[in-house]
Amino acid sequence: MSARIDTFTVCQPGIEEITLAEVTRLGAKGRVTHGGVIASMTWPQLALAHLQLRTATRVLVRVARFDARTFPELVTGLQRIDWANWLPVDADVDIRVSSVASKLYHTAAVEERAREVIGQGDGGSQRLSIRIDHDLVTVSLDASGEPLYMRGWRTEAVDAPIRETLAAALVMWSGWDARTPLIDPCCGSGTVAIEAAMWAKRMPPGRHRSFAFQEWAGAESVDWNTLWSAVDADVRPRGPRVRALDIDADAVAITERNAARAGVDVETAVMDVARLSNEPRGDRPGWVITNPPYGTRLGGDLRTIYGAIGRLASPPWELAVVGAQGTPTNAFGRTWAHSLTTRNGGVPVRFLRSVGAPPTDGQ
Repeated sequence: MSARIDTFTVCQPGIEEITLAEVTRLGAKGRVTHGGVIASMTWPQLALAHLQLRTATRVLVRVARFDARTFPELVTGLQRIDWANWLPVDADVDIRVSSVASKLYHTAAVEERAREVIGQGDGGSQRLSIRIDHDLVTVSLDASGEPLYMRGWRTEAVDAPIRETLAAALVMWSGWDARTPLIDPCCGSGTVAIEAAMWAKRMPPGRHRSFAFQEWAGAESVDWNTLWSAVDADVRPRGPRVRALDIDADAVAITERNAARAGVDVETAVMDVARLSNEPRGDRPGWVITNPPYGTRLGGDLRTIYGAIGRLASPPWELAVVGAQGTPTNAFGRTWAHSLTTRNGGVPVRFLRSVGAPPTDGQ
């Protein structure tokens, strides 16, 4: 098995550059494509990616690529793969096939041939992807297993929460320096505040979960004890003041329990942002980063809520928000210096960042 492996780190379309910056910090060289980052990694880098990437959904490893226009050619290509170097013995494998503009268009028949070659059961924790595009077959294995946004701490959520990976992307993109105070006045389940607190302390999001590739033969070369010790040693003992507020007492209670499971200190309070925005904060700079109500999350008068958030983030404070199409983002009363288009829960949204916040890709 090669010392380096070809990977595709999947992320939400629109945040690829943020994910690329994370992959680059691992020491891997990558490039952006739609919906992810293509990179060559060593096995230790693959392990670090799963421990440390905050914005990635999953990591796929390309096992083989070959041309096939007939089923015999497909079978020959699959037989050339040393499956014992990848899949554990007696593993159950979930095979997913897609075909675009190719002679082999019958995906069920392709799956049947693949299952005959690898000789493994159906379903299970190992996921194999066979993609045929204009007769070019790409065989990939899902290294992650469960999606990487499943950190393990968010076991409770309010309606329409922001996904952990997207919340992390918002925080990392915002320009926040991970040292000055941060307030999320519409915290919901606490996802933005908790991801911010974890990032500020350099807590690895994948530290307390397992991954599918740990069962692969190649993973035997990874010195897990050394990697765990390294990422644990990088954790800061304390982080900046992070506050998670909401007018909904149930949401604040959920946030408190989620923060406890995540192992971070987040100050919580049941509070109306309109009341908070009228309280003096002093001259120390800080950040308001939030995923406010919009669309299916509509509640109350948006102009009033957005105006209160804008006052809360008045200079020297800065503001970064998620804004949906058709919502009155001008009511925040800020000039937007930067924006990024993506989707949250299937809804087209923009990340918006106020003037004065320098672009950042991380710490």
